[in-house]
Amino acid sequence: MTMLRNTLTAGVLGVAAVGLAWTQLGGMANQEWSTSGGDAQRSAWIRKDPLISKAAMATGKFGFLWKLQLNNQARQRTYFSNPALVGNAMGFKGFRSLTVLTAPSNTVFAVDNDFGTLYWDKHFEVAVPTASTAACPGGMTAAASRITNPNPASFLPRGPIIRSPYRGALGEPGAGAQTDAAYLPGGGGRANAAGRGAAPDAGRGGAAAAGAGRAGGRGRGLSTPTGAQPIAVLSSDGVLHFVSPVSAKERLKPVPFIPANANATDLSWVSGMVYTSTINECGGIPNGVWGIDPLADSPTAVSWKTQGGSVVGTIAFGSEGIIYAAIGAGRTADGGFANAVVALDPQTLQVKDWFTQAGANFVSTPVVFQRGGKDLLATASADGRIFLLDGASLGGADHKTPLQVTAAQAGSQTSVVAAGFASWEDESGVRWLLVPSTTGNGAITAYRVKAGATPSLDKVWTSREMVAPLPPIVVNGIVYAAASGEFAPGDAAVSNAERAKRSSPAVLYALDGATGKEIWNSGKTMAAFVHGTGLSSSPGQVYLTTSDNVMYAFGMPYERQ
Repeated sequence: MTMLRNTLTAGVLGVAAVGLAWTQLGGMANQEWSTSGGDAQRSAWIRKDPLISKAAMATGKFGFLWKLQLNNQARQRTYFSNPALVGNAMGFKGFRSLTVLTAPSNTVFAVDNDFGTLYWDKHFEVAVPTASTAACPGGMTAAASRITNPNPASFLPRGPIIRSPYRGALGEPGAGAQTDAAYLPGGGGRANAAGRGAAPDAGRGGAAAAGAGRAGGRGRGLSTPTGAQPIAVLSSDGVLHFVSPVSAKERLKPVPFIPANANATDLSWVSGMVYTSTINECGGIPNGVWGIDPLADSPTAVSWKTQGGSVVGTIAFGSEGIIYAAIGAGRTADGGFANAVVALDPQTLQVKDWFTQAGANFVSTPVVFQRGGKDLLATASADGRIFLLDGASLGGADHKTPLQVTAAQAGSQTSVVAAGFASWEDESGVRWLLVPSTTGNGAITAYRVKAGATPSLDKVWTSREMVAPLPPIVVNGIVYAAASGEFAPGDAAVSNAERAKRSSPAVLYALDGATGKEIWNSGKTMAAFVHGTGLSSSPGQVYLTTSDNVMYAFGMPYERQ
C-alpha cells in the first residue's frame, strides 16, 4: 500500500503532459458513462456529444454499426449487468473505448466499442450455488463501476467541445480516467485523464498509482499514471476486485466485502468508498446497504440493514455525497424501513433522514437532480405514482410529506420499470424527468420540473407505445428509448421459458427530447428481447445487449481510430 501511495507523484507529473495534450486537442472531451445509470445521480444523461445532436440525427446517418456474440450463460433471467464504460483505455495498440459488462458466471467482458470485438474477458473461479430462483439467481449480480464524482456541477463545460470523435482526450471531472487526491471531489482541483501520447497502462509495463488522503474526509481514488483507472467488480463470493481496463490484470489485492452468495446491486465507487446493496435476503443475508474503503490499511465494511424491505434498483448520490435509497414493500422490525426513501451518511451509513408512505411499494431507483441550488429526488411506486422529494428534508417534519405526488396510473400494478428514470436539462435551463411505464403496451412519459418555492412536475408528452420500455437515456438532447420486448405478466408462476417464448425482439428509438416525436428506430435489427440490463452511450454511439447474448451498437459512422 505504501508503494502505491508513493507513486502519486508520478501521477501528478503525468497531469502536466495531459494538460499539454488537452491544449493541443483544443478542448474538453465528453463525460463518460462511469457507473450504472451513467453518473452518481443515476440521471442517464450525457450532457454533450461531438457526433449526436438534433441536427446530426436529421441527416439520417445514425444507424446500426455492429453486433457481437458473447459467450455467456444466463441464470434465471439474469443475462448481463448494466454497463459501465471506459472512454480512453491506453494499451499498446493505442486508446480504446470499452463497454464493461458483468455476467452471472462470474465473468467480466470488455468490448471494444470502435471495432465491435471482444477486447478481453476475465473469469473468477468462484463456486456458484446450484439452487437458483428469480429473486436469488446466484452468481455475479452487481454491475461494475469506475470512480464517479458525486457533484453534478463538475460536469459543466469549461472549454470548447471537441468536434471530432477522438476518444483519447481529457475526461470529465471524476469520470475521466486519471484521478488522484489533488484532483478528486473535495481535493480542491479537477480530475484529469491521459491524452494521446501518454504512456501505456501499468499492465503493459507501467506502475499502478493510488491517490492518498481525503480532503475533508472525502476524495480518495486510484489510477495509473496513464489514465487506466481500475474497474471495480464484485464476484459472487463477496470479494471486490480491481482490474485494469487494458490488461484485465488485478491492480489491487482483492478485498472481502460482503457475505458470499448475496443478490448484490450495482456497485458505486464514490469519494473513495465502494458501495452496494444486498436484496431479497438471498443466502440468508439481510437486506441492506454496504460500503468499504478499499485503500484503508485494513479495509473493513460498514453496513446498514433495512430491517424491512429490499433496496430497489440501486442507490443514488446527492451532490454532497449523501446516499439515497428507495426501499420496497416488506415486513418491518422495530426501527425498520419499508415503503420508504432513506438518506444515509456516506461514511457511517447511519440514517440521516427518511420519507415513508404506507403501501407505496417503491419500485424505482431514485434519480437525483439539482434545481434552485438544492438536490431534488424522484422515485415511483408500483402503481405508477411519482414522488418528488426535497433532498435536504425528504418528508418534512413528519417524514410523510413529499413536495408532490402524481396520480396513480390506472390498470397496472407493475407500471414503472424498477431500474429507474432519466433526468436532463435542456439548453434553456428547463429540467426534465423521463419515466418508463408498462401501462398498456408501455411508453415513455416526460415531465417538466416547474420552478418555484415548491418545485412540482408538469406532464408534457408521452412517446409512442413501446413494449415494456427500458429506462431511457439522454444524449445531447436526444432521448434514446428501447422497447425491451419482454413479456412481463407480473406473475412469478409463469416460467422463464414461457416468458421468453411470448417476448418479442427489442427495438431502439430516438426521440426529440422536447416533444417526444420519433426521429429514428432500429426496426428489425435486434433478434431477441432484453432483460436486466440497459442502454449506455459513448461519443457518437448507443449500446444495448439482448437476451441471446448479443451486444449491439448504433450510432454515427466515422473513421475508426
